[in-house]
Amino acid sequence: MFDPSPLQVRAGQPDVYPVLAIYMQLEALVPDHQPGLVAAADLIDGWIGSHLTASHVDELEMIAAYSRQEFGFMTAMPDRLAMESVARSPEFGELEILADAPCSFALTMQGSRTNASPFSVVFDCEVCEPLEPTAAVYPSRAALRITVPTDWPLADFYERVLALAGLLDVRWGNAGLSYSGQEIASYQASSDVIHRHARRYPGFDVGFYATHLGDWHHAIRTVNWLTLVGSKFCPMPQPDGRGAVEVRQYGGGWLLLAGAEPSAGDVNRLSIDRGYVVADQIVRSVRASTGINFCAPWTEGETSRWLRRFEMLWQ
Repeated sequence: MFDPSPLQVRAGQPDVYPVLAIYMQLEALVPDHQPGLVAAADLIDGWIGSHLTASHVDELEMIAAYSRQEFGFMTAMPDRLAMESVARSPEFGELEILADAPCSFALTMQGSRTNASPFSVVFDCEVCEPLEPTAAVYPSRAALRITVPTDWPLADFYERVLALAGLLDVRWGNAGLSYSGQEIASYQASSDVIHRHARRYPGFDVGFYATHLGDWHHAIRTVNWLTLVGSKFCPMPQPDGRGAVEVRQYGGGWLLLAGAEPSAGDVNRLSIDRGYVVADQIVRSVRASTGINFCAPWTEGETSRWLRRFEMLWQ
């Protein structure tokens, strides 16, 4: 497994860690999703809650101590998106903001108040303008991301992915190698490191979600060791028949398993895991490719080459 040490340390403080990450792009939230989000919050709290110390909601200026109650921001979101809730409860500032849709909300929890940590949880939700004036719920684009150190027991990590996928209405998702920086205070240092590292190691997902929830609602950002494809989003993926990827079914869709363990790969050594290449081939029709820019230090061309890396590197 990949070394869990920080990828960059400045003035004795870590900027970014390599991690095992779970990313799940959710279907548009509706009130019926609340029980699943509550169960997911309980699962995450029981799993890594003891490693989390800080919590932050982007509408608030203060950083709070972590507690299970902080998940209330996430678990209440489906009900808060209901039009009647906005009309009924104007005293809540969060609900008043919904009247100015589009807007976004983010809950971030991590293992340090001031430094990067390999333990983090992010729930991000973008609220969209209703397409119809009679709509019962504000449309949304939401994602959940959890990270743990790269030396976390892989069998346990795999089971947590399946458990969360069984609780949530997943549009698509992935799990495997990625990054965790200072998610609350300053992500720029992490972005610079990721820009260098991700272009060399294709098995790492950049994990970018902020400002891209709309993009990822319509297209898969990337495959990883595990790739989830929801049945509402895409018809059943067809395996290539050559054994590089195993397709397994779970409650809400299909899981693509690209090998026995995550693989970082290394472009400099011409090392590209074939399982990732085949997984990318399977979902290519719904995988993002162009017209997206991760922003500085990335260019739009670099972003496109990264999104298409498995088809380009294998040619």
